[in-house]
Amino acid sequence: MTADPTAGIVQLTLDGRPVVVPSGSTVLDAARTLGIDVPVLCHAPDQAPVGVCRVCMVEVKGARALAAACVRGVEAGMEVQTSTDRVLRARRTVYEMLLADHPSPCLRQRTTQDCELETLATRAGVVTPRFAPPLLPRPVDDSSPIIRVELDACILCDRCIRGCSDTRNNFVIGRIGKGETTRIAFDDDAPMGRSTCVGCGECMVSCPTGALTNKRAVEAGRSADGHLQRGRVRLHRLLHPERRSRGLHRRAARSRAEPERPGAHGRAPVPSEADVLDPEREHDRGT
Repeated sequence: MTADPTAGIVQLTLDGRPVVVPSGSTVLDAARTLGIDVPVLCHAPDQAPVGVCRVCMVEVKGARALAAACVRGVEAGMEVQTSTDRVLRARRTVYEMLLADHPSPCLRQRTTQDCELETLATRAGVVTPRFAPPLLPRPVDDSSPIIRVELDACILCDRCIRGCSDTRNNFVIGRIGKGETTRIAFDDDAPMGRSTCVGCGECMVSCPTGALTNKRAVEAGRSADGHLQRGRVRLHRLLHPERRSRGLHRRAARSRAEPERPGAHGRAPVPSEADVLDPEREHDRGT
């Protein structure tokens, strides 16, 4: 029996250009195959897509509503437009809504001018949002020796949550509250510095705004190469030995209990017994 060479692939059209992608791909995958720039905020390459920011909205022929490209699966014969007037107006409105709930410029933008939200908004021609800002400021958490938490700059993209849980398997960060009081929290709403955070720095690396920043880099103004040092920090050296080993043993125990759980797209690092016995080795591997 001859195998069907077209099995497992899907052909569609993006901005009038035909493209063939594997079955199970998203519209965003197809757009990147063609080199079409679709903006994203809540999406990160090593994390499962969730479609919460709606910045990547596209127009699908025959569909009533715009679709989030990062979670919209491809279909045979689908016709997609990524930059119609309707799409661009909707994206600008999303930027305005996010900026209304975000200080401009935020700490990261003031320090290195690379806040992803403000960069995308400026590119789309959005400078001052039409919507009113929150009435009450959100608290600043300075309890961590390395990471500064500014909730006013948080856009609830969940990248820090997925980085902590899916990528690093630490499960320290989550959402708390309802409506306009919704925010990220550590453990049962403990200050970050007194939570079970093991200091891997994944949340800071994942954050697209100035909500989670490297305190040392901010205090220094700029790093030597002019970019905010958002890479994984060696915070474990500042933590009490019992606390950092507790986090490593917790992750190793979870890996032994769930040996088949691959994490986000199979790329989550799994600590070995040697990693647990040598914390320096585990953090060096993740840096």
